[in-house]
Amino acid sequence: MVERADPAAIDRKWQRRWEEARVAYVDTSHGGNKFYFLNMFPYPSASRLHVGHGRNYILGDAIYRRERMAGLRAFNPMGWDAFGLPAENAAIASGVHPREYTLANIARMKEQLASLGLLYDWSKEFASCDPTYYRWNQWLFLRMWERGLAYRKTAPVNWCPGCRTVLANEQVIDGRCDRSGDLVEVRDLTQWFFRITDYAERLLSALDGLEWPERVKTMQRTWIGRSESRRFPSRSPSSRPVRTPFLAPPFWPWRRSTRRRPCSPNGRSAPRRSGSSSSASGASPGSSARPKEEKRRGSTRVSWP
Repeated sequence: MVERADPAAIDRKWQRRWEEARVAYVDTSHGGNKFYFLNMFPYPSASRLHVGHGRNYILGDAIYRRERMAGLRAFNPMGWDAFGLPAENAAIASGVHPREYTLANIARMKEQLASLGLLYDWSKEFASCDPTYYRWNQWLFLRMWERGLAYRKTAPVNWCPGCRTVLANEQVIDGRCDRSGDLVEVRDLTQWFFRITDYAERLLSALDGLEWPERVKTMQRTWIGRSESRRFPSRSPSSRPVRTPFLAPPFWPWRRSTRRRPCSPNGRSAPRRSGSSSSASGASPGSSARPKEEKRRGSTRVSWP
């Protein structure tokens, strides 16, 4: 009689062997043919990984194993993007302290990753909610503040009353929060900004040397928002116009379908991105200018003149 294979038992057997042998451990202090592979870290505000996580990390594991088989000392770490208001809102909804809720989710997700047979160097694991990690974020912020690269001012933001947090422009769809579905309000709040315009030229020139898809580089150029104009003298007709670079805001990326008519929840125009700064809270400075709509292949894009 032929014995039937038990895939689950086979998986557990080899996963246990890999863990005992620490096959994914890498001593990063040694030289050699190094290969550093980093997948984006999951956000443990939900209680479990979903199929999208599986797709992402299984593909990453395949690339990592290929480099190992090619003879490289491949380093594949894993961590948790676990700091911020979404984690606090999820904890409020569950009635559990944010730290306890987040750490429990991390433990559960770690078990899920292990059950998929993914190889990570868990000795390098960290979570961004750990004070030993985010203290360096605070240190970097203070250095930027000391050099005048971080400053505070009042500016309009997208505010979700359900999540009780600020939303990025991309999180506002049809005038509603993409998470809770609540109508988004435009509020004036005092917030922190980074003076990224001091580095606009360097950021733009560096994009040309990156091996990124052209559509991604185009998005980055739009976010930086550099344009050129011509300055015409008012008194000297013989003077030639001077080309002057400046930073202009890109179009307002508030997406909507033509099936529903969008409106501002409080009657005010939505904030637009400013080329003068980047909000540290995820929001953008605004303007009272009203958007115009462009028809494009059955959909409507709201853009700024």
